[in-house]
Amino acid sequence: MAKPYPKELRVKIVEEYYSGGISQRKLAKKHGVSKAWVFGLLREEKRKRYRAEEEKRRSQRHLKIVENIPQSEIK
Repeated sequence: MAKPYPKELRVKIVEEYYSGGISQRKLAKKHGVSKAWVFGLLREEKRKRYRAEEEKRRSQRHLKIVENIPQSEIK
């Protein structure tokens, strides 16, 4: 079984991609990894970011509900 790539490499690739100006294919070539691996890594990162954003939206929605309760009803 192949050794997993170091976390530092994963972070570096994700940061480079999201800073813009470079394609997934060029990232793979630059760092000597497969295109499929870069695609999978970035797909996983996109899912994490989407879930974090969803969680943030959900928490904001609940805060609005609490904020709209009139003070006279809170005891």
